[in-house]
Amino acid sequence: MFAIFYPGELHKPCRAVKEPLLIKKVVIKISKDLVANDA
Repeated sequence: MFAIFYPGELHKPCRAVKEPLLIKKVVIKISKDLVANDA
């Protein structure tokens, strides 16, 4: 699973509600121009 969040957006991906869960997180910063919608 992956998600893209922009600066200032609140997020809590893969949050465990009923029981603890180990979460692995990787943060990769890229230029927003690379994900711009040109369609």
